[in-house]
Amino acid sequence: MFSKHGSSFLNPTMEKDSGSVEFMLKPTELDALSDTVQRLLRKPTTLVMDVHATDVFMAGSIKRFPYKTISECLVLVCVALLRDAVLPYNMLDPNRSL
Repeated sequence: MFSKHGSSFLNPTMEKDSGSVEFMLKPTELDALSDTVQRLLRKPTTLVMDVHATDVFMAGSIKRFPYKTISECLVLVCVALLRDAVLPYNMLDPNRSL
């Protein structure tokens, strides 16, 4: 199994036996999620996190971390989160609610 920090996720949008989607955000919730991700990934925020992470790495608290920066891991997590959030929507359907 592929295993790296930030790369192993349980997808809650898988269809149940009945064929219905178990978890689906409303368009307004998707907008709020997108806004939150944008705020989280702003340069000042990621720079501060990277500085703190560098201090932790230099202290030797973490022996192995496969990414160059915390912000790299955070971007991966946010992209996967957004991918899973829009997965239940059929983007080819002209009548979609998004």
